[in-house]
Amino acid sequence: VITLHEEEDLLRERSIEMIKEIFNREPTLTSLKGQATIQIILHSKEIMETLIEEGLQPGDKVENQISVPSWILKDEELEKKCLKGLIDTDGCIYKQKIDDRTIIQFKNHSENLLRDFEKMCSDINIETSDGGEHITQIASQSEVKKFTKKVKPIESP
Repeated sequence: VITLHEEEDLLRERSIEMIKEIFNREPTLTSLKGQATIQIILHSKEIMETLIEEGLQPGDKVENQISVPSWILKDEELEKKCLKGLIDTDGCIYKQKIDDRTIIQFKNHSENLLRDFEKMCSDINIETSDGGEHITQIASQSEVKKFTKKVKPIESP
């Protein structure tokens, strides 16, 4: 199950296409009553077992304090794709009103995931900084440009 805000049309479309491409199956969509969320659901014990074998942990990412699978951390191209996914889902890119600077932030309550985000950025020569509690950010404008060029997140400026 992938849960998204109902207004994240591009992310929903990309997620559905990736599921179809990778698993060759059609997911179902469900809206949650009283919430502005939509769930993309794919039922398959076989797929779940495969994902677990590949190092993905089921359940709540914060409660389980998940981290990025080690095989991703060993491959720069996979790290870029992972960074893209993390920013597209749990990150944001915005312009500060006071000085019109673009900031990229990744916010998460999994300390392991924050650490892995910083490591992957370092691996592709992107400098990060502390953005506050549970936040890692890229604030240097030259680093923001490098990140958007290398990672190509959905919300690129």
